Amino acid sequence: MSAEPAAGRWRVVVLGLVVVLLDGFDTTALGVSLPALAHDWDLPGSAFTGALVAGNLGILGAYLAAGRVAARFGRRAVVVGGTAVFALGSAATALVSDVGALSVVRLVTGLGLGVVVPAAISLAADSAPARRRETAGVVVSLGLSAGPTVAGLAAGPLIAEYDWPALFRLGAVVPLVLLPVLWWGLPVAPVARRVDAGVRRLVEPGRPTAVLWVTAALVFATQGVLASWTPTLLADGYGFDAAEAPLGVAALGFGGLLGGAVFAVLTTRARVVDVAVGAAAAACLLIATVSWAVLGASAVLVLLGAVGFVLIAVVGTPPTAALSLYPPDARTAAVGWTIACGRVGAVLGPPAAGSALALGGTARQVVLLTALPPLVAVVLFAVLRRRIARPEAAAS
Repeated sequence: MSAEPAAGRWRVVVLGLVVVLLDGFDTTALGVSLPALAHDWDLPGSAFTGALVAGNLGILGAYLAAGRVAARFGRRAVVVGGTAVFALGSAATALVSDVGALSVVRLVTGLGLGVVVPAAISLAADSAPARRRETAGVVVSLGLSAGPTVAGLAAGPLIAEYDWPALFRLGAVVPLVLLPVLWWGLPVAPVARRVDAGVRRLVEPGRPTAVLWVTAALVFATQGVLASWTPTLLADGYGFDAAEAPLGVAALGFGGLLGGAVFAVLTTRARVVDVAVGAAAAACLLIATVSWAVLGASAVLVLLGAVGFVLIAVVGTPPTAALSLYPPDARTAAVGWTIACGRVGAVLGPPAAGSALALGGTARQVVLLTALPPLVAVVLFAVLRRRIARPEAAAS
């Protein structure tokens, strides 16, 4: 445990939350500004597919490499350096004028975004008291959900007043101003051992890595489907018009923000996987209710808010559980690989839902299919709970 005073430990958690929130903001910025950008450049939205893919590839590759990079340079340097990279990438995004340059810039930006998150989560967790390690991880992880919400709320006013580059200028200026605070506020915290900070450390015999990765992929897939398809599903199967349908995403996001705060409090009294078992079961039941029940628009939105409330705990559990399943020298790699597997699920989930619709599935049937991953996750979280309960789980 760190010898820092308690205030210093929680300062690290707050700084980690802020930088991960900025990370989530920048990750979402291109998507929310795409309609204005396409109009400005007189291109169809499909023309920007390469830029979106490039950014995701950069993030995914950086997640996978985060453990080795942190072991080589230290987690404070990775958080500060990664923040500088994605801040400069955001500034460059505001200046580019063609899709090719945009794709290159977003690839580089993604590399900065991807290394920051695992390093910030593991550094905050190791700086907190041992009994609060999971809570610290949960608090920092909430930035991944809060950042896109802030980007969504800020995009409309900024783009209407100043056009789309303003969103990226904001995404550059704030982290650049934060850099000296990060450098002086984050501890130099070398890991206890550096035997192997790569994936081989995670797949040693006896570790539940496969269960953790599959769980992450499943629950992130549910989140990806709901984030991408909710407006369409509400319009096709629930009688919402084009103006009302986006309210479903807003309800999910608002519920997620409230649920995240409650989730963090609950982890001060229970293990994260204990909370996740109940949250996954509740998510399954709530999504099934949305599918089966004949309700008015207001009731549907309330239910979607409830889904977001419990789903935030389900999605936040796999990377947080990694903090208790692996020793200190492997935690950054464990968080990075777990989030990477989750991101793969988030990428594959929406096309799967689209295929179900293309094959003739109704909106309500697709919603019901979305309840299956949380149902499976109930069992997988129970497996992880038994593993974490063993005292040697993260000791070797």
